[in-house]
Amino acid sequence: MPGSFCLTGDEQKALEEFRRRLRDVPGALNNLYFATMLTLCAVERITPRLTRCSFLGDAEEVGT
Repeated sequence: MPGSFCLTGDEQKALEEFRRRLRDVPGALNNLYFATMLTLCAVERITPRLTRCSFLGDAEEVGT
C-alpha cells in the first residue's frame, strides 16, 4: 500500500517522501495550498445545497 510507511512509523521513509514530493519540487507547496483552498472553497459553497438534499437515488443506484 503506497504511503503505508506513515502508519508503520518509518520516519526516514516519510522524510524521503516529503523531500521528493514537496521540498525538492519548486512550487509544490504553493500548488498544494492552492488545490486545498480551491477544494475547501468548493465544499463551503456547496454545503447548504448538500444539507438540504435528502434524495440519494434509487436503492439500486445507491448500493452501487
